[in-house]
Amino acid sequence: MCQAAPRENLVVKVREIEALRDIQVRILPTRVIEKTTLTKNVVRLRLKLPQAQRLQFLAGQYVEVLLAGGKRRAFSIASCPSLEDEIELHIRHVDGGGFTGYVFDELEERDILRFEGPLGNFFVRNDNTERPMIMMGGGTGFAPLKSMIENLLGQDDRREIHLYWGARTREELYLDDLASRWADKHRHIHYHRAISEPGSVSESDDFTGFVHEAVINDFPDLADFDVYMSGPPAMINTAKQAFTEHGVELQRMFYDSFEFGLDVPVRVLARPH
Repeated sequence: MCQAAPRENLVVKVREIEALRDIQVRILPTRVIEKTTLTKNVVRLRLKLPQAQRLQFLAGQYVEVLLAGGKRRAFSIASCPSLEDEIELHIRHVDGGGFTGYVFDELEERDILRFEGPLGNFFVRNDNTERPMIMMGGGTGFAPLKSMIENLLGQDDRREIHLYWGARTREELYLDDLASRWADKHRHIHYHRAISEPGSVSESDDFTGFVHEAVINDFPDLADFDVYMSGPPAMINTAKQAFTEHGVELQRMFYDSFEFGLDVPVRVLARPH
């Protein structure tokens, strides 16, 4: 929009504004009440909000942790909005990332963090509740999808969900048991794994390759789906092009691309995720 110059009077309608209009962005302190190592490079933080405070957010949104020197780090909220007084974050260790190194090596339970949020326009649309959904995550891109699915279940929303989770190895699917339980318990939820590292597939039903390829392998025609995807920029960009070629309209694709902070070393930005 910053590059566009209108030639005549026009009206711009943004669908997201209506849903986000009543959501207040706030700066809040939080106390770490649980730090759990899920894999060797992913930890789960449970953060307690101040007494009598509640963060109103839409499932899929994120917060920015406020650091010294004006730096910020964005993390998707993994917990359900109905959880009254705490939020959950999934944090992956990044080589050369100062904050993630601090989280893994120094941060302790009862420590205080400050964040601003909620932010972002990644959330489930309710304008057409009959359309089935593809939910696709790469790595910790599972976090906002977890929030979305738990919120839909809490609302008794029974839209068909095909959850695809991709990682290099099976061990990196850090809450695989949870996703499997959803699929076992709810007939409208279907869980699919995609393992990209050769020789790492441990189950016959695991797809070997990239997660967007697993989606296309199962559904060559995606015209009837709403697509929600979160994870590394390379995954998002590749999937957007591929899914468009397989029938998804651009307005039915919703995504959150996990960018690194600008102060993360270039050697980290160049690495595959």
